Amino acid sequence: MWTLNAGEWNRLERIYAANLYTALEFGSSLDIDGEHLVVGAPGENIGQGAIYVFRRHQTAGWQPVAQPTVIGNAPGFTIGGQGSALAMEGDRLIVGAPTTSQNVGLAIRPNSGLAYIFERNTGGEEAWRLVRVLAGADPRSGHRFGASVDIAGDCAVVGAWGADSETGQVHVFLRNQGGTEVWGEAELL
Repeated sequence: MWTLNAGEWNRLERIYAANLYTALEFGSSLDIDGEHLVVGAPGENIGQGAIYVFRRHQTAGWQPVAQPTVIGNAPGFTIGGQGSALAMEGDRLIVGAPTTSQNVGLAIRPNSGLAYIFERNTGGEEAWRLVRVLAGADPRSGHRFGASVDIAGDCAVVGAWGADSETGQVHVFLRNQGGTEVWGEAELL
């Protein structure tokens, strides 16, 4: 962490993952919102990736408080690259996993990608709960959905630079689009 003081940047402190030797690609993505810092490590867990959340304390500096990561593979997809992209606003966090492979019917779609929305303080202070998994309407190999992400209020956007012969797409999701607490795709740019 750096701070600007009298026109000069000075290093305040270094932040490390708790498991320093296995947190591969720690710092590949990061975002700061108020007293919280979120850091991606997409190479951790044999490429599944991980996310670390830190909170700034006045006397102790930045301390780890959570690791809201989807671990393991679920039926229908193989997780890859969590934390390659992320964004946080208030109590919401969106995380891209662009190297996730999805199974569509009998076909495997490598690097089709996913994105995850987590909410904080659901089940306790600093508890981050996965509330939604986002995917493109037509997942294809190499789309890399989740390569870039952002969230603002009830709107989440997810980039897929590999879509449309690598000219790319941006998927716009709105909360409560299609039902209460549903993050439905509202627009494709």
